[in-house]
Amino acid sequence: MKVPEKYYYDTPEIPIYGQIADIIRTDILESKIPVGKQLFSEDKLANKFDVSLVTIRRALNLLSEEKLISRNRKKGTFVSKDALKHLKHKNIGLIMPALGAELTLSQSPTNYLIFDGIQKFCFEHLWDIQIMQSKLQTFSWQRFEQSNIAGVIIALPKRSTYELIYELKKRQIPFLCINLHSEAINKDVNYLNLDFYNTTIDAVQYLYNQGKKSIALINARKLDEDGRSLHIINGYKNATEMLQLEENIINIPSDDNTSDRVRDFLRDNFQAVKQYDAFIATAPDTAFELFKGLEECNISLPPTSLITLFENVNTRASGITSYTPDIRDVGYKSIQLLNELFNDKDKTLKQKEIKLQLRDSTI
Repeated sequence: MKVPEKYYYDTPEIPIYGQIADIIRTDILESKIPVGKQLFSEDKLANKFDVSLVTIRRALNLLSEEKLISRNRKKGTFVSKDALKHLKHKNIGLIMPALGAELTLSQSPTNYLIFDGIQKFCFEHLWDIQIMQSKLQTFSWQRFEQSNIAGVIIALPKRSTYELIYELKKRQIPFLCINLHSEAINKDVNYLNLDFYNTTIDAVQYLYNQGKKSIALINARKLDEDGRSLHIINGYKNATEMLQLEENIINIPSDDNTSDRVRDFLRDNFQAVKQYDAFIATAPDTAFELFKGLEECNISLPPTSLITLFENVNTRASGITSYTPDIRDVGYKSIQLLNELFNDKDKTLKQKEIKLQLRDSTI
């Protein structure tokens, strides 16, 4: 900490102790005094600033009230861990349980786009990102502490992440989850979720407005409270009830081969499938295989009568209508919310949901 040998207190409207606190505060926020660093003793500080011990103590008390420093009579005064969230140049910890060996658009598109959105915000604010956990990298509290992480983004958390979420809460470390759908976990957790429930209601309404009255929902994913399928199904049930439509939910047993399962289902249930005039698929791979399977069964269905939540290369090429989010924007908005947490003295819970947007193949 650099303090002039002779300091001139030339701001009369601010008490001298307040001006001294301003100097120390600036040094902390600009990382000139690192987190965990011990400050000079009160005697040395008083000598440096050419003031009394009473004045120095008042300045330190002010910084202590702001939680920028922690004071211990025996050990001394240190820059506190709470100061991390106030630093101008922050280190952000990123936890991506589904991230594999490569962070590329082709290998891991969702993780890549989330990261790209987060990175854009960090670049604008001169912050740094450090990946704390992925498929290939286990989480380490020792490394976390050494990295001086101000806050954490948990992208697409899994059940294996829940223990870490509890521990972050216990340690009062600012964090935010992207797509934490489990209601048992997310009640008192900051999150930014994709709103599959209300998006599905919109999708059913969209098909209904086209004159579709026999709308089937097809799901080939596991029915897990942490995943999207349950929320899509519940939204579908609500929409069909509101519009007084018959409920047609088709759950295909889940394994790794979506293609075979969907095609087998269509062959085994050909007559039943013919009665539907529109479909909503819970995932793009299911939608594409359904589209191809219907063609093979000589069932004519316009691409606009088949909706998928999310899209991929195949659904786009086939002209299948989709509801899909701007994943980069999700990443960007997630760290915006985390930044709000840093600046919120009241520690208000941040919980936001974003509906997926319609991409009509006819537009």
